[in-house]
Amino acid sequence: MARDLRPGQRNNLDALCRAYKVDNSKRSQHGALLDAQLLGEVYLGMTRGQEDIAINFSQDEKEVNLGVVDHNKLKVIHAKDNEILSHEAYLEKIQTKSSW
Repeated sequence: MARDLRPGQRNNLDALCRAYKVDNSKRSQHGALLDAQLLGEVYLGMTRGQEDIAINFSQDEKEVNLGVVDHNKLKVIHAKDNEILSHEAYLEKIQTKSSW
């Protein structure tokens, strides 16, 4: 992805951190955990999907009001019997594997 976005340029982690303004000052040697976090931040910079890898779940955030929902206009699609059975079998499989 970096080669496509930055053809002909160095695309190692240090170069990408510089290009996308990701602070890598704590990277004195290679460490998998730090490198993975830096790479995540670089990826976000390359995709422009969001500005920070951290998600803030604090209660200080403004509440978003989406307006009133007219429940009479909502279309309800009920699961078919075979879909319910398939879902229950899948949940049972998860339960069995998680209790090892």
